[in-house]
Amino acid sequence: MTSVHQKKYRSARNKFLAEGDKLVLEAMRSKADIREIFALESWKGCQEAERLGIPLTLINEKELDQICELKNPKEAVAEIAMPKNVNSGRILKGKWNIYMDRLRDPGNLGTVLRIADWFGMDQVICSPDSVEGYNQKVIQASMGAIFRVPIISMEAEELIAQCKANEIPMFATAMSDKDISGVKAGNEGLLLMGNEAQGLSEILLRAADERISIKGKGSAESLNVAVAAGILMHWIYSS
Repeated sequence: MTSVHQKKYRSARNKFLAEGDKLVLEAMRSKADIREIFALESWKGCQEAERLGIPLTLINEKELDQICELKNPKEAVAEIAMPKNVNSGRILKGKWNIYMDRLRDPGNLGTVLRIADWFGMDQVICSPDSVEGYNQKVIQASMGAIFRVPIISMEAEELIAQCKANEIPMFATAMSDKDISGVKAGNEGLLLMGNEAQGLSEILLRAADERISIKGKGSAESLNVAVAAGILMHWIYSS
């Protein structure tokens, strides 16, 4: 079971771990495809797991520590099957999509998932060279959003081709004179978010229909990518 701590084994087995009682309870509430739960006898979710027919194995604290990546896991860990569409997908027509280009920080991706969940975005699309979506740090930072918002992996070329074929406008976040306060989001589109240090790749900048920016009044050089994603999703769903 500890083999799924490594990306290659997660991908091969199509499973990942949710560590900690809050995340496991959230996985049950979200109807995630839980294959098995390992928990202390004192865990408050034992009866609910049994009621739902989820295989439950009672273990001691030492065994729990051995299973988990977290230094101080709390009471339970669940082995969960990845959604079938984790490795490929499509741009959603008539809705808004977000694409994370070469995102490196797991905390940022987890936070983007949480924000997407808040606003009701149906999926988050990542470039294949972004941080892996089922990294334990991503899962923890998502605060349960990982169970409700699918992560799709897609190459930039395929992304652009789908948008062009379906006439879905692409909005690139970049240094631009076009502030979002003067732009109407519309009913559908693809929001392109770039790497924390380097921004968007040139192929995406060239393909974008619009370049938009968030204008500030202070002295900060830039915004954290997850913070920017939150502001832009608010723009999308409120304009």
